[in-house]
Amino acid sequence: MLQIGITGGMGTGKSTVCKIFQSLGVPVLNTDELTKQLYLSNAFLQQKIKDAFGENIFDNNILNKKLLAARAFSSAEKTTLLNRIVHPFVFAAIEDWQRHQNSKYAIRESALLIESSNYTKLDYIIGVTSAMPIRLHRIIVRDNCSTQEAIDRINKQMPDELKSKFYHFTITNEPDKLLLPQVMQIHQQLLALY
Repeated sequence: MLQIGITGGMGTGKSTVCKIFQSLGVPVLNTDELTKQLYLSNAFLQQKIKDAFGENIFDNNILNKKLLAARAFSSAEKTTLLNRIVHPFVFAAIEDWQRHQNSKYAIRESALLIESSNYTKLDYIIGVTSAMPIRLHRIIVRDNCSTQEAIDRINKQMPDELKSKFYHFTITNEPDKLLLPQVMQIHQQLLALY
């Protein structure tokens, strides 16, 4: 089975693209959702985050995402610290999920696929791109944050021009580009590679 990654900057619409792949019968793991589940269920991970970012990051085992984002994205060092804490737990859960899939290829969706170096374990990478104004709008609507907060979050991620060097396939997710034909073309190519 081929192991495929889907990545792209915040607000590019990776989840929308993944839904199309899922409709084609492709197993897709959303690592953001997986991470949320780990935040809720893994007491050891919760304690490590509390130690690093404060006891009030969790309230009755519920993560205060806005507070964590404010603290973790306040500097590159704190962002790196959060990633160092969370990534080992996520990687272990991903490997467990992968072992239980039975298809020609499976997809892992991750915003930090390149930054985490997890891409080295994959056969191919699909990058999802969108113009910056579109990305900002999506983030502001999704996260109920200000334009400056959205810009700050984007600026903490690897720039698209660097990230795109790792892509084997690229999908442009913008209103004037149809997604389905782009996804179908890549789907057929991946099936042919298996």
